[in-house]
Amino acid sequence: MLKTTFLICFLLNLSLAENNSYDDLFSKYGSLYNLHPNLLKAIAKTESNLNPNAINKTNKNGTIDRGLMQINSIHLNDGLDAEDLFDPEINIHEGAKVLRYCIDKHGLTWQALNCYNGKIQNNDYNLKVLSNLEKLNNITAKPINYASRTHPSKSSEVRKFIIKQ
Repeated sequence: MLKTTFLICFLLNLSLAENNSYDDLFSKYGSLYNLHPNLLKAIAKTESNLNPNAINKTNKNGTIDRGLMQINSIHLNDGLDAEDLFDPEINIHEGAKVLRYCIDKHGLTWQALNCYNGKIQNNDYNLKVLSNLEKLNNITAKPINYASRTHPSKSSEVRKFIIKQ
């Protein structure tokens, strides 16, 4: 019994430590781009399940997404090469930069989150991010209104985590 309890506690602690291993970077670049760190973390959870070595080669346009935030190869114009995107610090920095651009362009809307994913319309990406954000912040939102493509993120409880107040 004691061995089982110890093993469960060890695995829970390992799981929590693994999930928090990039929190300092989410905070650093969230602060730099005026974004809540949990929003960046929710995107990383949605994109790669927090895997810094994740690769997606299934884009229809032939581009490749890499790393925690799944930065697309079209963003390799700042002196970065593809391998740089496996560095969590570079990847989170680039992801925060892309998200800030999207929020500046579309406002604090579901379109901004979909912009990060590269497709504004007919895309439920924003709902996946917001679901992960709700889990991270341990809050429950009202049911989603699919007809209007709005999400309870417009409520202040979830919305406050999208951008630093």
